[in-house]
Amino acid sequence: MGITRSNLHKKRPSGGKKHIHRKKRKHELGRPPAMTKLMGGHIRVRRVRCRGGNYKFRALRLDAGNFSWGSETISRKARILDVLYNHTNNDLVRTKTLVKGTIVAIDAAPFRSWYRKWYGVTLGDGVWHKLVKPGKKSLQMKKDKKAAKLKEQEAAAKAKAGKSSKTSKTKDAAKVAKGDKKAASTKSADKKASKTTAKTPETPVKPVKKLKKKKFCKKDLLNGHKGGKNRPQFKGKKGSKKENKLRTPFKQHKKVSKTKKHNWHVRSKTRNLPRYMKQQILTGKILAKISSRPGQVGRADGYLLEGKELRFYLKKLEKKKKK
Repeated sequence: MGITRSNLHKKRPSGGKKHIHRKKRKHELGRPPAMTKLMGGHIRVRRVRCRGGNYKFRALRLDAGNFSWGSETISRKARILDVLYNHTNNDLVRTKTLVKGTIVAIDAAPFRSWYRKWYGVTLGDGVWHKLVKPGKKSLQMKKDKKAAKLKEQEAAAKAKAGKSSKTSKTKDAAKVAKGDKKAASTKSADKKASKTTAKTPETPVKPVKKLKKKKFCKKDLLNGHKGGKNRPQFKGKKGSKKENKLRTPFKQHKKVSKTKKHNWHVRSKTRNLPRYMKQQILTGKILAKISSRPGQVGRADGYLLEGKELRFYLKKLEKKKKK
């Protein structure tokens, strides 16, 4: 028997059974669910011909989608990292199936790079933070406060040590002024004796001919030239900054134009990144909701969770973890 979408097998509103007086029809046809799976690096989409010569795209395996950031009015393609929540069935989370309305974690890298280009602000310089419960302070904030207190204590200790050293110096100066003239006179006599012994005839030194060195361009390092004898000489310890600059090829930093700086300055006035969004970008994962139907369209597109909706799903995830 084929799958049908007719309501002949359903009961009436009163509770009575319906008499099935006809066979199944083509327009009432139903098909098995796609059960789209999240698999990294694998994309499998099948084309299905439908009634009227139309086509549906049945996604069987997906790993990425197009997600929009509503408050910033942009959209970027991002990898889907994990399936976190589905209000219909927990088995869909366990098997990592993608359907409309599932809450997923996506990669924050494309949105972070856009934020840097648009506002000139880098988010998450190698610092990993944890998501916080609503109304509680983050662990990072507590650590920062402790570090600030320690710095203040160290500064106060240094200030006390500086005052004590100044007082000891003033006492020593007073002693010398009072009556240590004999020690000063002996030191001056020793200096005069050393000068008389030092005035001995020195042997003449022959001037050394300087060898002409070939010109060495720093561009040669980029072309793979190691330098050798023609390498520019440098004085100092091995591994110093000067030596490393000569050894390593140059990093050509891009200069920021005046127009870009001006645009950043104008945009900074309207820039407003919520705390929850900032924390998510710092962790490298952003919560998003799939709004497309992967089994019908062949795509897993959606939008980033913000505001009250984000807080609602964060509470749901916390409850799930406690269980």
